[in-house]
Amino acid sequence: MVKVSRNSIRTGDDCISIGQGSINVTITKIRCGPGHGFSVGSLGKLADEKDVQGVIVKNCSLTGTMNVQDVSSFRIKTYPASSPSKASGMLFQDIVIQDVKNPIIIDQHYGSRSSMPSMVNVSDIYIPKHQRNNDLTDCCEFHVQLTSTLFERTPS
Repeated sequence: MVKVSRNSIRTGDDCISIGQGSINVTITKIRCGPGHGFSVGSLGKLADEKDVQGVIVKNCSLTGTMNVQDVSSFRIKTYPASSPSKASGMLFQDIVIQDVKNPIIIDQHYGSRSSMPSMVNVSDIYIPKHQRNNDLTDCCEFHVQLTSTLFERTPS
């Protein structure tokens, strides 16, 4: 179990990066930006990586977060042609974003131009529907970038 809470992170890279094998990670009351936002991954680069499960991100604010591909707050990055694994059980709640084009990017061809699919199954991503205006869920239903069919959206 890992808990990160009550901090301000300003960096030229990921404010928080969650790697393979991470279980029960809670991130609360973090102010992030500028920087690359929060990342899960890169997953699937090495053989036999462990699953990522139980990531909770609550009561955070992200301002001007970006990466080399685009402006985003959260990225889930998996390599193509990877060994089978999972990234599941993620909750994003009460998130305020500012100066961010794409709140969530799920990139299952990270770091490669390979046509091989990623075998990292991304599932059970929960974003409460009741949140609106300048926060994360106002635009997620329509602007989640998806580069693989292995993504499953949890019904709300």
